[in-house]
Amino acid sequence: MAKQEIVLGQTYQPPLGMHFSRPSASWVVREMFVAIDGLLHVRLICSNDGSLSKTVGADALSDSRLFRLIKN
Repeated sequence: MAKQEIVLGQTYQPPLGMHFSRPSASWVVREMFVAIDGLLHVRLICSNDGSLSKTVGADALSDSRLFRLIKN
């Protein structure tokens, strides 16, 4: 199965969609960059709180066990 292309503005969520019996936050792709390790990384911004961000590897974001695309 081919990996889906990651595009700025896409929204992702953990695959189960729940965290401690509450809906999980969704994360919007804000930036993509190649880090010093040579791997593509993605900066995600929380859709509920723009002050929260996290950076993950593009391979992790494409892993359906960790994230699911909810809005293209």
